[in-house]
Amino acid sequence: MAFPSLRHVGSAAVLLGVLSACSLVVVGSDVQCEKDADCLARGFAGATCSAQSVCVGGGACKVNADCPDQNGGPSICRKSDHSCVPLLSADCPRILAKGADAAKNDDAIILGTIFSLKGVNQASGVSRTNSAELAASEIEENIVGLPGGTGGKPRPLIFVACDDSSDNTVATRAAQHLKDLGAPALIGPGGSGLVTAVAQNATIPSGQFLMTPSATSTSLTAFNNLVWRTAPSDVLQAVALRDQISALEAKFKVDNPSVTKVKLTIVYQNNTYGTGLLDAMTKGLTLNTLPVGDPGNSGYFKNSSYDATTLDPTTVAGQVATDKPNVIVLVGTSEIITKLLVPVEASWPASGTPRPLYLLADAARKQEALDATKGNDPLRLRIRGTVPGTSNPLFAALNVRYQGRYSATAAVFGMAGAYDSVYLLLYGMAAIGAQPITGASLATSMAKMIGGIKVDVGPDGFKTAIPALGSGNAIDINGASGPLDFDLTAHEAQSDIDVWCIGKDGTQSPIFSSSGRYYDATQQQMNGTVSCP
Repeated sequence: MAFPSLRHVGSAAVLLGVLSACSLVVVGSDVQCEKDADCLARGFAGATCSAQSVCVGGGACKVNADCPDQNGGPSICRKSDHSCVPLLSADCPRILAKGADAAKNDDAIILGTIFSLKGVNQASGVSRTNSAELAASEIEENIVGLPGGTGGKPRPLIFVACDDSSDNTVATRAAQHLKDLGAPALIGPGGSGLVTAVAQNATIPSGQFLMTPSATSTSLTAFNNLVWRTAPSDVLQAVALRDQISALEAKFKVDNPSVTKVKLTIVYQNNTYGTGLLDAMTKGLTLNTLPVGDPGNSGYFKNSSYDATTLDPTTVAGQVATDKPNVIVLVGTSEIITKLLVPVEASWPASGTPRPLYLLADAARKQEALDATKGNDPLRLRIRGTVPGTSNPLFAALNVRYQGRYSATAAVFGMAGAYDSVYLLLYGMAAIGAQPITGASLATSMAKMIGGIKVDVGPDGFKTAIPALGSGNAIDINGASGPLDFDLTAHEAQSDIDVWCIGKDGTQSPIFSSSGRYYDATQQQMNGTVSCP
């Protein structure tokens, strides 16, 4: 009988067992067995041979090297039941950086990301995933992984990148796959509604730690000790939005002296993000010198929602085009540009009715907004927006490294937070030390991220942070997304809120540009003057 090459066989006893079984068993390939006896011969008592020629069930493996490739990628031996589990799935199609090379290392720590890799928010989701990959690559290239591996070697980190397709069911399924891999923590998803669904249906019940870089809904403040965010609550963004609604009201009246009362419309997704931001920005909002809800503003203020599941504001767009408001606030993602702003502009009368001024919340700061203004300077100059974070030096440094790796700029909200989150997980695990890495222990370790030695995220921080945390000391981490001064009760970091507009680069292409006005989280007030190019 002829035998194929035997790779990575763990011991002479296993080899003899394989030979005595006289069947095709190639460790490390997609073929592991032909019958149940092959699994027993390999020492996997209780495992059976599946139709895919893989030993499954209890006792199917002892170490990662026992597990063949599956789903186009490596598998690991799950410690809880000694079953081989593929790292990749239909919802989790990618391993970041060189993590796949470490899959046979039994000291490897599995972690995950969940962002939109498909669907309407694919561009921002891929950008956030890439930012996490950049941080993972810096860890691989500089320190390999977390201290404490066998023989004093580092423990590599393997980040499995998953998709949420902007769908709660898909996002929850991806989180459950990461749970099956034994991942103690994940980064994402991007939207507040997705975070809520994933946390309630997957990560909290399984005890996983969740860090989101871009979910801003007020409902997530102090939501659960296992749910944290680098993004600030929309309570802060609402301050900047109210400031700019008043500014645009004044601008419209100056540009159109015959208008004495301004009509305002707010369009929002009917989910935790949209409703939370609507409530936050309308508290204390004035319009035409009166509280926005005052009877004197009857006929001058309207808010309209659209379904966050279908992401189709077409019907609302028709109503907005009919109402012809003077100031329009948009709380949505890519679809609110392509299916509302663009159609409204296209249907607006060529003359006789002044075109509206637009104010976009953070999730609409997407490439679609830039695309809508190409070759249309009048529209470009009528758009402003708000977004957490500022162009601090660490963000600028991240942008240089990101551009060098991906030939693009780190312009999407949440990219800096995703990058920071990888470092936070690394340092959180370093603070845990020899204790088991769990969601609960990671949540506790967040107290070690404030009040200690100053550390900037990025490759230069390793030599300071790791020894300090290993000695039981705290660090005070400063992120590319801003100062990560976490509120340990709210489980979130405050941030400045930038007011942006759309300028032009050297080729006359539209780019997002800081206006010079911003909410200062430290001083808790608006500062600066708007100066849009």
